[in-house]
Amino acid sequence: MGAKFEMGLKCNRAGKGRFPAFSGRDFIRLLNGFMEIPVTVPDWGASEHHRTYSIGQAGLPLAKHTLWVTTEKPFSLILNQSWVHPGRPLLLVEYSPLEAQIPENAILIDLGEDIGFSLAHCRLSYHGMPTRIWFIERQRSVDKDALRRLRLHLCRLHAEYEWIRLIARSFTGLKDKRDAQPLLDFLEGGIDFLSSPRKYGFDQDPILATAYTAESLTNEAERDTLLGILSKKRASEFQRFEAVAKADLPGPTYSVQGEHVVFVNGGLTMSDYRFKVEGDFEGVVGDKNVVKDSFQVIDQSSAGPEVKDLLKQLTEAVALAASRMPKDQADRALSDLDNFCGEALTAEPRKTILQAFGDALTKTASLVGDIGVPVAKLAAAVIALF
Repeated sequence: MGAKFEMGLKCNRAGKGRFPAFSGRDFIRLLNGFMEIPVTVPDWGASEHHRTYSIGQAGLPLAKHTLWVTTEKPFSLILNQSWVHPGRPLLLVEYSPLEAQIPENAILIDLGEDIGFSLAHCRLSYHGMPTRIWFIERQRSVDKDALRRLRLHLCRLHAEYEWIRLIARSFTGLKDKRDAQPLLDFLEGGIDFLSSPRKYGFDQDPILATAYTAESLTNEAERDTLLGILSKKRASEFQRFEAVAKADLPGPTYSVQGEHVVFVNGGLTMSDYRFKVEGDFEGVVGDKNVVKDSFQVIDQSSAGPEVKDLLKQLTEAVALAASRMPKDQADRALSDLDNFCGEALTAEPRKTILQAFGDALTKTASLVGDIGVPVAKLAAAVIALF
């Protein structure tokens, strides 16, 4: 199933005496702000109690609530909550050039025809979660049918991709796959969609090659499992999709850190982490992919989702601060980050040790002024969880 939230803004930015169009970086801030909108979701098994989440982080509690309300009682009391997983969100933005400018590093896609609008793509790293953004810039004369078909295409493509990603993970963990035929049928249908060269009247390969290259749909174990259970035809289609959406190509990603909009050249799969903040500097952190390596360690841990989320935010904030430091100080900051995350991800984190590592991390980050402020706040937020 999918959940869609729509928001319309009257920007009042066209015509004489009006405000100018949003810059590309202000546009990213606006979208990040949308992800921060608070929503309330009932607690698991207690619909009279609600908790507030940002809309960008409401996926897991909403998935749990959906499982609860769609299961006959009393069976819901013994449900495995992992049966329903949230996919990652998608942002689909429509605007005119009088309202906003496309972010400078977003990638334009050639749709192959003049239909009154253009399509571009980038990612937003929201609390460490890669969020896909599609920008549809409308002109005055628009082919409304083509626009409707493109909306359907992008939403369906995202949904099928996320379903396959989550189902592949579930299949790998199954001990007995004989009772999983309905799941397999669903999986094969999704692969048929992803591998099709043309959908909804649009060539799909340019879209896949632009937007699905900075990550792999499956890891090595999941891929081996899929190729072992899929029919020969679907296995061939899956390999075709992999060939089009090669995971070794760069993909632009933005991250909002306080007042700064950070551009990460190459998403999270590049060999280093480059920054461009407000256009005033660029830097490289170390000789390895700090963010990717840290995210992998965090994701593979048994820590709770709140801990993982805060540690990912902290990783990005430290990487940004380190990009403004001399190499020896940057190395110290990254070492402090490793120590802090390592302790926070243990089975029983020691609060006093965590505090000591957090103090060291905060002290190093303070060397770069306001760029390092989020580090102290995030470290304190992690410590407060224990």
